[in-house]
This record gives sequence, structure tokens and C-alpha cells, in this order.
Amino acid sequence: MALLLRKIKRERWRPLEDETWLPPGEILADPMADLGTSRGSLSVWFVDESRSNLDRILSALAGNCDYVSTIDYLLFDSQVLVESSLKLLQSEGNTPDTEANKVWHRDIVELSAGALAALGRRVFRCEKGRRLDRQILDLLLQAVRSRWIDPGKLKPEVRNRLS
Repeated sequence: MALLLRKIKRERWRPLEDETWLPPGEILADPMADLGTSRGSLSVWFVDESRSNLDRILSALAGNCDYVSTIDYLLFDSQVLVESSLKLLQSEGNTPDTEANKVWHRDIVELSAGALAALGRRVFRCEKGRRLDRQILDLLLQAVRSRWIDPGKLKPEVRNRLS
């Protein structure tokens, strides 16, 4: 079972206290903000079944941030795409970890508004994860020590926290 990861803001994915106004099968619109596309493509990351690459992907994503902070993410089974007739293509990511960009980055492509909304409904109740800012700092330190990330590619505030 291959998993796909998308960075999210956890508060957008929390159910409301009263959702009785939502029609059956619908979800609150807020999570859709985390499924922003570019030219009909949604950037995601391939996480292997053992999750052995999860922390490296999170460090790559953290390497793009302006400062070290908690990262929330959504993990969903790639089978969702097959069941929804959505296309997944390998594409190069845009993080300071060039190897992660080449090996684990994917795009869900040719997404219409309807297909994106359907995907949002399918993944809404999927697994959410969180790494606190201290854990993210540790992941970044490991990434720099392992030479996965060149510290010169990090934003100044992040680089300063690693010192």
C-alpha cells in the first residue's frame, strides 16, 4: 500500500461542533484550501509502505519554510486515485533536498474542480499526522548532517536555528 502525503493546516480538517447543516456525504469547505492546485495539478509526496522515508520528506518540506514550525500532514492510500480515475505522475519537487525531489515527489494531474472536490471528500477522514517544531528542528539537523540538505539553501531564520 503506497501512501501519498500532502502538507496541511490541521485546524482546517477538524470537524465542527455542529455540522448538521452539511448535506450527507459533504465536508466543510475549509480543507479544500490545503488542496490548492497549479494548472490542474496537485503536488503530493510518495511515502513507502514502511514509512521509512516519511521523516526525510518532512525535513524536505520544512527546508522550504521561512522558520522552524510544526508540520501537519495528511496521509492517504494511493488506491484512492485509482478508484477515482485520477492520474499520478512522477515530477520533480521544489525543496532543498534534491534527491527527495526526484525520487518521491508526484503530481496528481488533470484535476477539474469536481474531481478535486471529490478527492477532498475521499481523503477528509484519512490519517493526519503532526511533527512538532522541536521534532522538525531535529529532522532538519539530521538532514543537514546527512547532507540531504545544503544549509546554504535554507532560509536565514531556519539556518540560524540550526546553529
